[in-house]
Amino acid sequence: LLRTHGGVMRMSNSTNFVDVFRAQVADALDNVRALVKHLKPQSCDGACLEAMGRQMLAVFAMCGMYITNVHPAYHEKLALQLQEDLIREEEEKNLKAQAKKAKLAEKKKKQQELKAQKKAEEEQQKKAAEEEEKRQQEEEREARRKKE
Repeated sequence: LLRTHGGVMRMSNSTNFVDVFRAQVADALDNVRALVKHLKPQSCDGACLEAMGRQMLAVFAMCGMYITNVHPAYHEKLALQLQEDLIREEEEKNLKAQAKKAKLAEKKKKQQELKAQKKAEEEQQKKAAEEEEKRQQEEEREARRKKE
């Protein structure tokens, strides 16, 4: 979890730093509350006051660290995550738009191919009709020549 290394607080990537830090502050406050609860004016000696003072200083130090270091870093991390999410959404949006454009282009290409195919069929039919007409005209000419 939270480790100290040369006075610097470090932690593994798998845990949430802010939650761990809050838990440590809560533990320190609980320790101070426990000391104060069991404190009796006659039974409090120097060691008891020293322990309570150490716990109070730990709480104040942790709160100061949280305010100056942890909290801004946590918000920066959240901002970076939000930016990454927005970038990812934009990229997905762009990919969808490109896919839609590609689909429309493919559809248009198919329509053009169908149109070209129909046009080729019509031309072929026209050509076949013209050839049939020419053949009939030649047959009529030959039939006239034979009669003459």
